[in-house]
Amino acid sequence: MLPKIFIVDDDIDELVFYYNAFEKEDFKVDLSFFRNPEGLIPHLDGLQPNEFPNLIVSDLNMPKLTGYQLLNNLKSSNRYKNIPVIICSTSDDAANSAQCKNLGADEYIVKPFDLCGYKHVVETLAKHCPRL
Repeated sequence: MLPKIFIVDDDIDELVFYYNAFEKEDFKVDLSFFRNPEGLIPHLDGLQPNEFPNLIVSDLNMPKLTGYQLLNNLKSSNRYKNIPVIICSTSDDAANSAQCKNLGADEYIVKPFDLCGYKHVVETLAKHCPRL
């Protein structure tokens, strides 16, 4: 069974970067993309714990529900708190990283600006998803 990674980002171009990076690095994973962060929790609610993703990757700056709010919702829930969450944002502000770590993020990654940079992102995600 392939490891599952849920990626939450409102920018379709970023989702394409993730997809292409996983393909280029030849990592076999079951990727699910969510452009609407407020749809993630209801989706998880419909899953059994053995169907949960091995990892959730979320953007930080999204409309309606921010990455901070999503992270807080996940980590404050007994049902979801053990799912590893990585925040991947364009912000390189140390305060954002610290706030995410305080909320329970397993890692904070600054988004690269091209597909080549996503190799590092995929390698970092692989460390948090041991079955890759």
